[in-house]
Amino acid sequence: MKKKTGTMLILTAALFLLGACSPISPQLRHSSEMDVPFATLVSEADAHKGKTVLLGGKVLAIQPEAARTLITVQQCPLNHEGRPHCKADSGGVFLVTYHGKSLGPLSGPDQELTAVGKIIGLEKNDGAYCASGCLVIDSEEVYLWAMAPPADYKLWPRYPFDRGARSWEGY
Repeated sequence: MKKKTGTMLILTAALFLLGACSPISPQLRHSSEMDVPFATLVSEADAHKGKTVLLGGKVLAIQPEAARTLITVQQCPLNHEGRPHCKADSGGVFLVTYHGKSLGPLSGPDQELTAVGKIIGLEKNDGAYCASGCLVIDSEEVYLWAMAPPADYKLWPRYPFDRGARSWEGY
């Protein structure tokens, strides 16, 4: 009985550890400069040119071109698993050049993205997002996060009048 309990504990711990893993490969994650603030990367882009960074945020636009795809991203800080954690304030906008298979259709506006790549420099674009210049990274790996389903607030709050999982409109 004790052997079975120990095995179950090990399996449960392994599932929790695997669930907290980042989709970005560990080699790229460890080789990137994660301690440099985004504002510093933008203001000192020439000093950081060629260095690998890990950035993320919400996708604002995708522009497919002949040799690459240009992705405009509103920068957000990353959580422990590499997922962008966006609040009202943002660090700015950056561009990701992607050379690879099609990313597929976006699930909706504000799709979250995490990218690892080398800094190319600043690019001034006439678009709505980069009029003053945006940081450009040449991606080595890009991950589009799945959109969370919208919460159904009709089921909540149910306490103290809990009569089962149904709409609260009948209370």
